[in-house]
Amino acid sequence: MTELTIDRYQIKRLIGQGASGKVYLGFDPKIRREVAIKVISTSVKDQDIISALKRSFARIAALRHPNIVELYDYSGENRLIFIWSWNISRVIPWRTD
Repeated sequence: MTELTIDRYQIKRLIGQGASGKVYLGFDPKIRREVAIKVISTSVKDQDIISALKRSFARIAALRHPNIVELYDYSGENRLIFIWSWNISRVIPWRTD
């Protein structure tokens, strides 16, 4: 079976999806951390929206609060991708590991 990856992140499974894209449970092997990976849908083609999101990354990454999931990384080369760091047991309470 081929392992799915986005950049350096290993994709474990789809968590959810909506109008703007899909969110996957991923793993960063570099620092051995689970992450959430949101891939913006290819149907979002409005360059003004994409540019506004890219400009917001520095401001989003600076936010620190227990109720805000931390922006960990992003990629925007071929598609717009957000990488979120999280405490998975808080976000998905039914998870026990």
